[in-house]
Amino acid sequence: MRLRGTVLGFAVAVLLVAGGLPVIVMVGRSLGLGGHPGFEAYRGLLASPRQWMLVGNSLKLATLVTAVAVVLGVPSGLLVGRSDLPGRRAFGALLALPLLLPPWVVAVAWTGAASPSGPVAGLVLSRICAASWEGAKQ
Repeated sequence: MRLRGTVLGFAVAVLLVAGGLPVIVMVGRSLGLGGHPGFEAYRGLLASPRQWMLVGNSLKLATLVTAVAVVLGVPSGLLVGRSDLPGRRAFGALLALPLLLPPWVVAVAWTGAASPSGPVAGLVLSRICAASWEGAKQ
C-alpha cells in the first residue's frame, strides 16, 4: 500500500511540474518586460476596456457551453448508464467517439461546418431568413 501512495504522489508531482512550470516561467517573464521587474504591462492590460470586453465574452461563452453540455450530457449519461434500452451500448460508444479524435481534427471539422458557406451557417441562415420572410408576408 505504501508503494501505491508513493507512485501516486510521484505522478501528481510530475503533472504539477509539467503543467505549472510553464505558467510560472511565463508569469515570471511577463513581470520582467521592459528590462526591469514590475507590473507595468499588467496595469496597461487591466486598464484597457477591450480586454474586459474579451474577458466578458469568454465568460459568456463558457457559461453557454457549460449549460449546453449539461442539458445534453446529463440525459445522455442517464440513458446510457441507468436504462435498459436496446442499443444503449452502441449509443454510449457513439457518445465517446469525439474523445477519440485529436482536438485539431475536431477544430478543423467545426471550422468547415460553421464557416459562412458551411452547412451549419446555411441551416441557421435559412431558418432566420424563412422566419423573416414569413413575418414580412403578414
